[in-house]
Amino acid sequence: MSEATQLESGEREERLRDFRRRFLGKSPSASTRRAYRAAIEQFEEFLEPRHCGLLDVGPPDIAAFRDLLTAAPRSLKPKSVYARLSTIRSFYKGLQREGLVAANPAASLLVAPPKVSPAPITSHLSPKQIDQLLAAPDRRSPAGARDYLILCLLAKMMLRAQEVRDLRQRDIVRIPSGAAPASETGLGIVVDARGTNRRVLPISREFKTVLDTYFRLDTEERRLCKGHYLDAGLIQGSGTKRTLGGEAISLRQLSNIVRKYGEYTGIPGLHPHCFRRTAVGDAIRQGADMADIKALAGYKAIETLHRYEIE
Repeated sequence: MSEATQLESGEREERLRDFRRRFLGKSPSASTRRAYRAAIEQFEEFLEPRHCGLLDVGPPDIAAFRDLLTAAPRSLKPKSVYARLSTIRSFYKGLQREGLVAANPAASLLVAPPKVSPAPITSHLSPKQIDQLLAAPDRRSPAGARDYLILCLLAKMMLRAQEVRDLRQRDIVRIPSGAAPASETGLGIVVDARGTNRRVLPISREFKTVLDTYFRLDTEERRLCKGHYLDAGLIQGSGTKRTLGGEAISLRQLSNIVRKYGEYTGIPGLHPHCFRRTAVGDAIRQGADMADIKALAGYKAIETLHRYEIE
């Protein structure tokens, strides 16, 4: 007899409540915790009229829940259904580790998730498309100046989305005269300062103007939200998406910003990495030194550059 069946009913329910509390609070991301809670509570509401407890669920119950989510008239998109099922699958995987259920009733082999059709993805941008994207933000507003800075970091400095998100105000540094890399402004930006691809990129006069404009328009809001300290994020949210203490913009927000301008300029499925792929590919085609590209883009090995398709 399994441990799950040996436990007394009261003890099992108490352990279930404890695990549920830990599961819903385990993610450091507030948005992820909200998504977990929404999925679990919706599943519990679904089980209530079936007179079925969380510890009594079988694959048919999971399949019925999936079918309910995809049924008209309030059907969810396959991607949303997949996310809810993934949360429930993870929940039962944890219950299985705790010895509260003998098997995971939401396992993919038992309950097939809905098929998610991938959105079309643009893998390379033309010079005209780059110009259109950079011209799209309204640089007279704080949010527009921020968005333009993000696009410049991606398109002109070959940064990864995570590297853009991780930038702090203290990462704008002075470069001594005669030191490498040479900088016409005497300033540089430290990329991946706390990671394995740390590098200092020179700040051009053009890019310094982009930074100055963003900080000038955003200074007051930074002070109000206590986001003007050196350890605060270089690029912060705006409006209701801004947090106290200068928390940096999230990767999801950054991706949504890029996608927004992609849709505005007629480029479907635009992803932040598309800028990096384009910049690296163009540099190689233009005959730039591979060692310079490796240093600028933060690659550990030149061989990594071969992943980019050269037309």
